[in-house]
Amino acid sequence: MAASQYSLLKSCQPDVNTPVHGFNRNTAISRAIYFCLFSSLLLLIHKLKIYSWHFILFGIIFSNITVCYMIYNILSIILLCLPLLFLFGLLPQCSTFFLCILENFDMHLFGGTAMVNIPGALHSCLLSIINFIFLSIIGYYGLLIDTSKDHMQNILFSIYCGLTVSICYKLSRGSSNPNVFWNMIKYDLLKMKRIIIQNEDIQDPLPDELRTIVKERLQSDILLCFLICIVVFAAHASTTFTSLQPILNYIICSIVIILGTLFHYVLPQVRKQLPWLLFSEPLIKQADYALFEPTEATKVLFIEKLFVWIIFIEKNILLPCTYLGALSHSAPTVINKFGLLPSILILTLCSMKMLRIGYCNSSRHFLYVLLTTIMTYLMTSKCSETFLLNYFVLSTLTEKLIDFKEKLNFIFVYCAPWQISWGSAFHAIAQPFCIPHSAILVVQCLISALLNSPLMPLLGSAAFISSYPRPIKFWEKNYNTKRIDNTNVQLQAQINEFHCGLDDNNLNAIFYEHLTRVLQTSLCGEIQLGRLGKVNTGDFFILTSDSLNCMIHLIELGNGFITFQLRGLEFKGTYCQQREVEAITEDIDKNRGLCCCEAGRFPHMLSLNAAFTQRWLAWEVICLKFVVDGYSIKENKFNETVVGYDLRKRLISLMIKAVIFYAIRSDQLVGWLENEQIRQAMMQFSDPDQVDVDPSFTTLFDDDFKVGAGGVTKKTFTFVYGSWMNLCNNKRQIPLSSSHEDDLITFCFILSLLARRTLFSSLPSHHTVLLEIYHENFVHGFYSLFKGDFRLAHKDEWAFADMSLLKNVIAQGVRMSLKLNQDSFLEMSEYLDNEKLYEDIAQNDTNLVITHEASPEWRNAILSNKPSLLALRRALVESIDEYRIVMLDRRHLSFRIVKVSKECVRGFWASQQHELIFLRNRNPERGSIQNAKQVLRNMINSSSDQPIGYPIFVSPLITSYSSTSKPINDIIGGELAWNLIKKNFSTFFQRAHGFFLSHCVGNASGTNEAIQLAERRTMSTVTATAHAQQSSFSVPATSTLSDQIRSLSIQQNMNTNNSGEMPVNNTVNNKKVVPSDQQTSVLVKRTSDSLVTTTITTTTTTTTTTTNDEPIRRRSSLSTELNISDRNNRKMHNAMNTSTSTTIYSNKDLSTSSNNQINKSMITYSTNGSSNEKVIIIDTTAIYDSINLGRRIDVIWPNEQMRLNGGRNVWSGWMPSVGMTGLVVHRWIPRHRDTRQRSHIDKCILLVHIDKHDKFVPIAEHGVRFIGESTYL
Repeated sequence: MAASQYSLLKSCQPDVNTPVHGFNRNTAISRAIYFCLFSSLLLLIHKLKIYSWHFILFGIIFSNITVCYMIYNILSIILLCLPLLFLFGLLPQCSTFFLCILENFDMHLFGGTAMVNIPGALHSCLLSIINFIFLSIIGYYGLLIDTSKDHMQNILFSIYCGLTVSICYKLSRGSSNPNVFWNMIKYDLLKMKRIIIQNEDIQDPLPDELRTIVKERLQSDILLCFLICIVVFAAHASTTFTSLQPILNYIICSIVIILGTLFHYVLPQVRKQLPWLLFSEPLIKQADYALFEPTEATKVLFIEKLFVWIIFIEKNILLPCTYLGALSHSAPTVINKFGLLPSILILTLCSMKMLRIGYCNSSRHFLYVLLTTIMTYLMTSKCSETFLLNYFVLSTLTEKLIDFKEKLNFIFVYCAPWQISWGSAFHAIAQPFCIPHSAILVVQCLISALLNSPLMPLLGSAAFISSYPRPIKFWEKNYNTKRIDNTNVQLQAQINEFHCGLDDNNLNAIFYEHLTRVLQTSLCGEIQLGRLGKVNTGDFFILTSDSLNCMIHLIELGNGFITFQLRGLEFKGTYCQQREVEAITEDIDKNRGLCCCEAGRFPHMLSLNAAFTQRWLAWEVICLKFVVDGYSIKENKFNETVVGYDLRKRLISLMIKAVIFYAIRSDQLVGWLENEQIRQAMMQFSDPDQVDVDPSFTTLFDDDFKVGAGGVTKKTFTFVYGSWMNLCNNKRQIPLSSSHEDDLITFCFILSLLARRTLFSSLPSHHTVLLEIYHENFVHGFYSLFKGDFRLAHKDEWAFADMSLLKNVIAQGVRMSLKLNQDSFLEMSEYLDNEKLYEDIAQNDTNLVITHEASPEWRNAILSNKPSLLALRRALVESIDEYRIVMLDRRHLSFRIVKVSKECVRGFWASQQHELIFLRNRNPERGSIQNAKQVLRNMINSSSDQPIGYPIFVSPLITSYSSTSKPINDIIGGELAWNLIKKNFSTFFQRAHGFFLSHCVGNASGTNEAIQLAERRTMSTVTATAHAQQSSFSVPATSTLSDQIRSLSIQQNMNTNNSGEMPVNNTVNNKKVVPSDQQTSVLVKRTSDSLVTTTITTTTTTTTTTTNDEPIRRRSSLSTELNISDRNNRKMHNAMNTSTSTTIYSNKDLSTSSNNQINKSMITYSTNGSSNEKVIIIDTTAIYDSINLGRRIDVIWPNEQMRLNGGRNVWSGWMPSVGMTGLVVHRWIPRHRDTRQRSHIDKCILLVHIDKHDKFVPIAEHGVRFIGESTYL
C-alpha cells in the first residue's frame, strides 16, 4: 500500500493545505506522517480486539468488539482514501494537525481554552494532565476510606474537593502562552541578567507593565487558591450538600438558570443596538448614547455594576456550590456503576471540565446547566446519567450543534436568491447547479462541525466545500506587521522613501498599533461590563469609525483575561470596502416599508422590511458608541499654504525666527560661540556690510535682502531680527553679556544662511517664474529639511563641527515654522508681536511633538499618549507628489461595533487561502473579493494575512487583563497583591490604634466641656498678659512667642549672671509665687482630674501670683518642628521628673536656622500635660485648605515653610481624612492683638502637623479631638 501511494508522499506543487506560497517543508513530510500515523493506529486497534470489556452509558451498550470494529473500519477507509484527502486538502499539514489535536484535547476533555502556538498547547495539556493525575490520586485515597453516600464527608475527600476547585480556578486564570510567565520567573524570581539594547530616549514601558501584572496575578492566585481550598473544604465537610439532596441541587440550578437567563440572554439583547431585531434602539442605553461626539470615557451604569457583581457571584459562589451539589449527588452512583478507580477518573475529568468552563465562560455555563438539569431530572434514567456525566457530554454536543447552526446560517444568508451578489460569471453559473445538492451540503456541514473545519465557498461562489480542520487561531503562520521607519531602513533608502515602503499604509499602521495598546488595557474590562454583548471564544468584531476600520479576533477567553488579535484595514479602502462600510453605518430607522408599500412602523420599532432584512445578515450591530482613547486625524494640504510669494516669505521669516529661538535657548550656546571651527566661519562676517551672495537669496522671499548689494548682509539681518534676538537672549536663564552680543548676532546670521541655503539647494538659480514652475521644488526642499535630509554647501560645512546644531537647531526650527505658519492663518496679527510669538513657540515646544513620521520619536510619542502631534507627510497620489500636514489630537474616539458570524469569517479566509495558494488565482479584481453587504465579503477577505489579504496592520496575539481596567477595579477591586494587603492591614491597624487611643484617653482626661469653658473664660485676659510681658522686654507687639524666647535667649547670653530656675509646686488650691519675668506664657493642660497651670520660666526678680481661677492660656503658640530626637528626649525627661509640673526651657537649645525656619526647642514636660498636644481629626469639613495663598484676607503663618506645605494647592492630590492624628504647632485666635496669632474669622483655627505625611493642616477647633501626648507617632 505504501508503494501504491509513493508518488503522493511528496507533492510536486503546493498542497491545498499549505498556508504559505512556495516550498513548505511541513507539507513535504505531512503525507508520509499521516500514512504512518493511520497505519500505526490500525495495527494498535487490531491488537486491542483481544481484550474483552463492556459498559452501558446513556442507555447504549459499548463493548470492545463494537467499538474496536467501528474504529478499525473508519481507519481502514481513511487509509484507502488518503490520496483523495490529500488532493482536496481535507487534512492539514502536520504542525497544524498537532495543534488542533492538542487544542481539542484540552478543550473537550479538561474544559480549556484556545491555543496560541504549539509550545503553549504542550504546556497547557501537560499542566492539565499533571493536575488531573494529582487530583485523581487524592480522590482515590479519599474514596478508599468510605464510598457510601452517607459517609462522603471524610477529610481526605473534602480536601480533594477543595483542591479541585482551587486548581481549576488557577488553570482558568492562566493563558496558554507561557512566555510572559516564564520571563517573570527567570528575571524576577531567579534574578537572571537581562541584556537590553535600547535607545535611552525611546523606552517601551509595556514589557515591564506586563511582568508586573502577571506577578500581581500570580500573588493573588496563590492567596485566593488557598482561601478557596479552605472554604470549599469546610463546605463539603459539613452535612449541607448531603442532607439537603436533591432539593439543594434544584435550588442552586434554578438560581443559576434564572440569573443566566436574565444576565446572559435578556440583558445582552436589551443592550444591543437592535434588541431581538425588533426594536430600533437599545432598551438600556449608555450614558453618552445621545452625544454626537464623546468628550470623556463612558460612565459605568448601575446595570453594568450589577452585571459585574452577578458574574462574580456566579463564578465564586454559585459555581462551587453547583459543583459540590453535583459531586455529592453523582459520586455514589458513578462508583456503584463503574468501580472505584474508573469512577474517580471520570469524576475528576468531569469536575475539571465543569469548573473551568464555569470560570472562563459563564454565558455558556448557564446553558449547559440548563440542558443538564433537564436531562438529569426530567428525562428517564435509561437515557440519562449523573449530573457531572451529563454536563460533560452535553457541553461538547452543544458546542458542535451551535457550530452546525452557524454554518447553516452562513450558507442560507450567503445563498439567499434575493440578495446574492455575483462577483463573476462563474458565480452565476454555480448558483443553480448547487440547488440539487442541498442535502449533501447539510451532511457536509455536520461533518465540518464535528471536525472543527470551516466550510468555504469555492472561488467565492455558492458551491461550498469543506476545508481542513483549523485551530481557533486559524492562521498557521504568525504574521505580524513590520513597521518600516528610520531604525530599520538604510540611509540611501530613506532619501527616497517610496522605494522602501514608506507609503500611506505603513505610516497609518501606527494608529492601529496605538489602538491595540489601548484595547490591551481596556478590552477585557469592556467585555466584563457587557458592552460587547455575549462573547465566546473565536468571535469576530469589526470596529468602524471615520478613519479606522479594523477587525478584532477573540482567540482565548479566560478568567480575568482575554487574548485577541487586531487587523487594521486601509483608511480609505477600495470601492467595495466603502460600500460595506456604508451598509454598516446605514440608518435603518428611515425604512418604513411593509412589503411593497410605505405603511410606517410603531414607535421605537423596526418596520417589517427592516426587520426582515436584518435577519438575513451574517453580522449585527452590537454597540453604536464604543468609546476608547485615540487620536483624531486631520490633514491639510501643505502645497496650498505656500502658493504665493508673500506666503513663502512669511514661512521663511518664521523659520529664521524659530532657528534663532532654538539656538539662543540651547545650553550649548556658549560652547558653540567658543568653537574654533564655528568662529572661523563667523570671522568671514566680521564686517557688518559683508555680503553673502547666493542664488538662494532673493528679495521675493528674504526680508533682510539688500537690493543694492545683491545679497544678505549682517547689518540688514540685525535690523530685521535684532529685536527678536534681544528678546530671546533676555528670556534665557543666564542671558549673555553685552561682550558676546556681536558674536551672538554673527552666529545667528550664519545659521539663517545655512537654513535658507539648504532649503533652496534643490532649486534652480532662476527665480523669475518660481511660483509657477518651481513650486513643487520649494515644497520638496522644505520637506527634505523637515525630515532631516540636509544637503550642505561647501561654505556651510562648519556645521559639522557639532551635529547637534543640525538636529537640535535647524531641524527643530524648520519643524516649528511649519506649525507657526499654519497658525498664522488664524492669528497673523498676533505673530507680529515678538512676546506673543515667543510664548507660542515655547508652548508648542513643550506641548507639541513635531517630527517626521518615519522617525522612531513619532512612534514613541503616539504610544506614550502625547496630547498633540504634527508631521509633514509626502504621499503619492496618481503618480503626483502630494504633501500633507498631519495633525493629531488625543481625545476619545467613538467606534461602531459589529459582530460577524465566525463561520462566515473562517469560511472566507479558508476560501481565499485555497484560491490564491492552491488554485493560484492572481487576479486582483477576482470575484471572490467583490462586495457582498450581507456577509461583508470584501472587508473579511481584505483582513487576511498578506499576501492573501491586504491589511495595513496585523498585531501579534495580545493578552488583555481585567486588572488593567479602571472600571473593573473600582467595582470589585484589583488583584490581591502582597503589597496591597500589607498596606491595607497597616492602615487598618493605624486607624484602630488611633480610634481606641482617642477614646481611652478622652475618657480618662476629665470633662472636655469643662476644659473648653475654661479656655473661653481665659482667652481675653491672656492677650493682655502676653502684651504686658512683651512690652517689658521691648518686643514688638506683632512678634510671636518664639521671637520673645529668642530675645530672652539673647539677653541671657549678654547677662553676666547665670539664669536661675525656680521650680513651682503645682497645687491647684494653693497660690504659687514665681518671678513675673519668668512668665512669658501660661499654659492649661489636661490632667486626670483637673486643670493644671504650668509656666515657662526665665531669670528675673519680679513676682506674680496666679491661681487656677485666674485667666490663663490653654497652650503656647510655639510653632515648633519636632523631630524624633526631640520626642525621645521629652519622654526621657518626663520619666525623670514625674513629681514636678514645671516646664523648663533650655537656652542652649534655642537657635535660629539660616533658612528662616522656626526655632527648635528642647522642652521638658510633666506627665500631666504637653505643650504640643496631640489631636485626632473628627470632621474634615472644618479644614481650611485655601488660606495659604498669601492673600491679604488670609492669616499670617508662623513661617514660610509651613505656608508652602499647608494647603490643597501643594498637597498634590493628598487630602486629610477622619482618623488622622497630629501635633498642634500653632493656633490663630479671633481678635488677637498679635497679627501673627489672629484668626481671620470668628473661630479658633489650629495648625496641625501630620507627621506621617509631613503636611500642615489648618482646621477649626471643633473639627478635632484632643487626645493628649502619645508615643504612637
